[in-house]
Formats: sequence, C-alpha cells, structure tokens
Amino acid sequence: MIFKGKAPVKRFLFGVLALTSAFVFLIESKQKAGNPPMDTGHRRLVSIRSNTIPDTQAVDSITEDGKNGVTWDPSGASWQLWKDSVTNTCSQYKTRFALGLPRTYLVSFPGSGNTWIRYLLEAASGVFTGSVYTDREIEAAGYLGEADKPDSGRTLVQKTHGTALVLLKSNMKTRYEVIKADVPAVLIIRNPARAIISYWKFIKTQGKNKHTKQVPEKSFKTKEFRNYVATMTVLWEQLITDRLLWNTAPVHIVFYEHLVNDPVSYVKGILEFLRFPTEEGRLKCMADHLQGSFKRPKKNETDPYVTGEKEGMSYAVKRVNRLLTLLGYPELPVYEDLL
Repeated sequence: MIFKGKAPVKRFLFGVLALTSAFVFLIESKQKAGNPPMDTGHRRLVSIRSNTIPDTQAVDSITEDGKNGVTWDPSGASWQLWKDSVTNTCSQYKTRFALGLPRTYLVSFPGSGNTWIRYLLEAASGVFTGSVYTDREIEAAGYLGEADKPDSGRTLVQKTHGTALVLLKSNMKTRYEVIKADVPAVLIIRNPARAIISYWKFIKTQGKNKHTKQVPEKSFKTKEFRNYVATMTVLWEQLITDRLLWNTAPVHIVFYEHLVNDPVSYVKGILEFLRFPTEEGRLKCMADHLQGSFKRPKKNETDPYVTGEKEGMSYAVKRVNRLLTLLGYPELPVYEDLL
C-alpha cells in the first residue's frame, strides 16, 4: 500500500523536468543565434521584406517607380510632409504607398508615442504607415495609410494596441487571437506611469485635437481615475508579456525614452529590422522636423498617483524586465519616478 501513489508522482516530476528542459533549451537557442548590439533594442534580424528592396540601395520616394528597388503604387496618393520647409530639399520629399510589403505591426500600450513614431518612420522611409483602427483626425493630418487595410501590402507598419484594449476578463484564447503571433512586430515600451496619464488625457478629451489636448487636473482625483490606473497597470504588463511569449515571428524592442533622446539612431534601427534601406537626405530632414502633428506638448503638473499605485507599476516593470532578460533582450530604462 505504501507504493500506491508513486506512479502519479513520478509522472508529475517527469513533466516538470521536461518543461524546465524545454524552456532552458529555448533560451539557449535564442542566445546562440546571436544578439545585435544592445543599444539597437532588438534580438535578431531576419529577411522579412520582399525581394523588391535590395539591402544595398537607398530609397528615394521621389524617383520613378521601382528605380531604387521599391515598387510604388502608381494609383496611390502622396503627401508632402514638409511642403513649407525653408529647405528646398526637404520640401520636395513625398510620402507614398508602396506595393508588396508584408504586414508588420507597430505595437504599443496607448499613450506610448505610437502616432509620433509613425510620423518618424514615414519621414525616414517615404512610405505611409497603417493601422488596424481608423482615426479620421489622423488621416486628415496626412497619415493616408490610416484608412488602408492592414494587409494591403501598401504600408510600412500597422499600428495596434494589441491586448491592451482587451478586457481583463477575456480568456487566453481571445488574447492570443488578437496578437496574431505569426506577424513580425516592432514593440514600443514606455514608462507605464507616463503612458497611463497620456492615454487618460486622450480618452477624456472631447472633439478635435484629442491627441494633443490637456485635461483638468481635477480629473485625476476621481474614483474613475483610481479604477482606471489599477486596470491599466495590469494591461500594460499584459500587452508586453503576451507579445513576447506568444509571438512566433521576430519582435524588435524600442524603448520610448531612448528613442526620444536619439530619434535618428533608433529610427534607423527600426528600418534595419524591417530590412528597409535608409536614405541620409530623408533622415537629415526628419532630424530637422522632429515634432510631427500629434506629439502632445509637455506640461508641468503634479503627480496624480496615490500611495500604492506606483508601487504596483514598479512590480509590473520588474516582471517585464525579468522576461526581457530571459529572452535575451536589453533591460528596460531606469524609470526613476518608479523607484
């Protein structure tokens, strides 16, 4: 009788050992694949672009279709980003639709600079970016890819907030289906304390200019805001961990704070991940016109968080940081307001 329970125990221990061995093998395999320089923010590069874009040629969105390896949509509209620029070279650059580009998501928690980064990418590449949503205000400002289908093949990347907009009560299957794990992704990560405030301003603003307006500070003192912070802290972590654990296609990490400090280098890093050639003239014009249409102006305001809220965010940050490290990615920046 004393040996009756040993078989189930052995099977359980064998299962644990097998799972542990598989996880260790996964981590070691990814590390052996070779990591790019740590400051570029990504683990590995693979050729996900079509053969119409040679790695060694620069892209100039003014040239005739296909001359430099990009197949442009001859029926697609175009937009002059800097038509009022005092520099003649910059005023001549256009953004256009391409053809035959594979889908690549630009993923972020809301309020993490997704639209501004789209502007930088369009400025640097000359190709429109898209979205899984449709924001008419963004489209009217020249982001003509906003209304394009995400799988049209005409846009460089497609904006999504992934599982950050999926209710917490949703099951795992729903969350998995939302991320579309086989699609490569550029994942933008911002300090949750800053991103959560930015998104609050967006959802509490009525009418036009939702992307740039400020809100009364009294709105931060409501019960609604307290509940919002608790929910969004969990969703910030969920967005990142779901993408990192489930994506089977390559993921490129961009830390928002690093990009703000050195936009040219980090935009070049994204284009490198996308296997999209850079053109120094466009990059110079981008560097001279960094603001874009939807970067919310800075405002000195009091800290809206109460005791315990930032502590909760710091634990979420620690969990994300641990996962990034295990998967061979660079660590998060130090968020001093969460220490």
